Amino acid sequence: MKRLTLLIVLFAISLGGFAQVDSLIGFEGLVFLGEDRGDEVHIELFDGNHKISSYTTTGNGKFILDLERNKYYIVQFSKENYVTKRVIIDTRIYDDEVEPKEEFHFDVFLIKSRKNVDYSLLDFPIAIVQFRESKQKFEYDEKYFKARHDEQKTFIK
Repeated sequence: MKRLTLLIVLFAISLGGFAQVDSLIGFEGLVFLGEDRGDEVHIELFDGNHKISSYTTTGNGKFILDLERNKYYIVQFSKENYVTKRVIIDTRIYDDEVEPKEEFHFDVFLIKSRKNVDYSLLDFPIAIVQFRESKQKFEYDEKYFKARHDEQKTFIK
């Protein structure tokens, strides 16, 4: 009887572990420093205002984020002598049965900082990524993205 109870408990725990994996949503991309892929770019992940993880990219500039559903994340990309950029990822999906059709891929281009230039306009996140119910996938908030992209153009010249 004890073995049967132990077996049932272990089975229930293993099912709980699988359910947690299924609730993760994949995001991935590349960081660029000019034309080159971003080597040693520091990436920090925040859940709201609380830092929950960080790591540094290797020479290929690739990053992968497996994020929980129904959270509001900020991903920060930074490197010495470059302007820090942030991306908001809103993983709220209101229907628990819905799974995104694909991983969301995005690239981040860091701008080399110059002396005597005020980059405070770029303190705001450069993009907001949200789930689109109608398409069953994550996409940029296009209006917000275009406004931030236009602001960045003034610094790239």
